[in-house]
Amino acid sequence: NKISDGARVTADESNTWDRLQTNINNYSAERKLMKQQLDNLSTARHEARDELAAKDAMLRIKDDELLTQRNQFDQYQRGVDKLIAEQQRMIQQLEDKLSADNALAAGEAAAKDAELKMKYE
Repeated sequence: NKISDGARVTADESNTWDRLQTNINNYSAERKLMKQQLDNLSTARHEARDELAAKDAMLRIKDDELLTQRNQFDQYQRGVDKLIAEQQRMIQQLEDKLSADNALAAGEAAAKDAELKMKYE
């Protein structure tokens, strides 16, 4: 082995040079591997972010659907409550009319009874 200035290279120097070159090659390979791992992590991070964004969008759609259903249910419930109140009002009116009719019939029966008693006495 010779260096450019023509001096003779010893076996020791050659071994040192080979070790340094091997270390440089190892470092370069390790650096390349680390860069590849970093690229892989970056890609995975972007994919995870995109997946989360898609899931978030789906959840927003579900939220909107549930809110719409809730509003429809509330509207339906208000209608049912209104019908129940109307039904109770009508039942009360019928009960009031029935009570009045019964009172009138009882009064008429009492009057007829009194009339019949007077007739036969």
